[in-house]
Amino acid sequence: MTHTNPPKAVHLEGGNFFSDIKLDIAKSIAVQEEWLEHAPKKSARRGRLRNYFSLGLFLTLDKLGLWEPAVNCGLVSGWFKEFRDYWSKSIDGRPLTVMDFHGCAFFSARASRRSRSSSGTTPPST
Repeated sequence: MTHTNPPKAVHLEGGNFFSDIKLDIAKSIAVQEEWLEHAPKKSARRGRLRNYFSLGLFLTLDKLGLWEPAVNCGLVSGWFKEFRDYWSKSIDGRPLTVMDFHGCAFFSARASRRSRSSSGTTPPST
């Protein structure tokens, strides 16, 4: 029997299921690789007309300065739905909203900057 759902990631002791997830990356990859050998393959191809429409929409919204606001408020959300499924089904994290995602990204970037500055390396200035 083939399972269509990906396997759960292997967690380490400590941490939580939102902002401090601790995974055993090597074991998680090993479990996923084994699953991938037998997982059903799906085509990711889309029609040419749909690709052109998506490109036109992106270029128009980007030219008007509306692409990033559309992504941030969730109007453009295909990327987020894919990430949310991975986050909750594979990593076993708590359910997320778009705003949760942006908050976690902010705190992760801030923690990364703090870690680099405490280790003696400084991030490049912009």
